[in-house]
Amino acid sequence: KKDASLLFLSVIIVSVLGMLFYLLYIFETVFILFSNFAMIVGLLIFTIAIIREPKLLYILPFTVYRIVIKDKEGHPFLLKMGH
Repeated sequence: KKDASLLFLSVIIVSVLGMLFYLLYIFETVFILFSNFAMIVGLLIFTIAIIREPKLLYILPFTVYRIVIKDKEGHPFLLKMGH
């Protein structure tokens, strides 16, 4: 749970803070440095969280109900998942 929180924090830093500083760059050019710094810090935290718990990469934001695989001729082969 601690590693998942760390991963979530890193995504917030990279996406929200990075983009906020990047948008502020339009008004003042010094904010590009803050944007780059926020991205570096966020990606570093992201990397540390993944190294500590690689299973975090298996978390999907959706539920898989079926997977469609096509054979060499292009015909679908259906695998049902879940209930």
